[in-house]
Amino acid sequence: RNIESVEELDIGGGFGISYEDDREYPFEEFFKKLADAIRKEDRIKKIFIEPGRFLVARSGVLVARVTDVKDFEDKRIVLVDTGFNHLIRPVLYGARHRIIALNKSDDNKFLTDVYGNLCESTDYLAKDIYLPKTDVGDLIAILDTGAYGYSMASRYNMRDLPKEYVFYRGKIELSREEKIHAMCASE
Repeated sequence: RNIESVEELDIGGGFGISYEDDREYPFEEFFKKLADAIRKEDRIKKIFIEPGRFLVARSGVLVARVTDVKDFEDKRIVLVDTGFNHLIRPVLYGARHRIIALNKSDDNKFLTDVYGNLCESTDYLAKDIYLPKTDVGDLIAILDTGAYGYSMASRYNMRDLPKEYVFYRGKIELSREEKIHAMCASE
């Protein structure tokens, strides 16, 4: 094709991250090669990029409390006080977020499914992951929820949205709390 008139380059969006480990995309190498190619094409005046998820995904963590544990011969079922209303990505398109048990050693891990607190058979947050032994009252952290976690959350089944905290300059502060009963109350 003849592309001599191209002055704008859209290299696409959705630069992702690995939700299953800490691997990072080699952006430095990618942008160096891109810059070299653009220098050869001096007619390109604008470059568009949408790096959203890459920039913010690792900035969010959904913390949940264990409300029940069921032990089976080959697997543990852990129930928590959140559900797909707060993180729909696993149910909607099979996203596999890393989950860690807070204040637990990683010495002994068990094959585990993590289910939410909604009355839906599809309300799960993770299947076939390995977690340390967790008990009722323990906290788990669902990692890398900064991109599309809170923005896709809903008040399904009249449940409150999760509280949102911001960690900034060594301090943790509540930044957002929305209660469903306050929204429904008449003035």
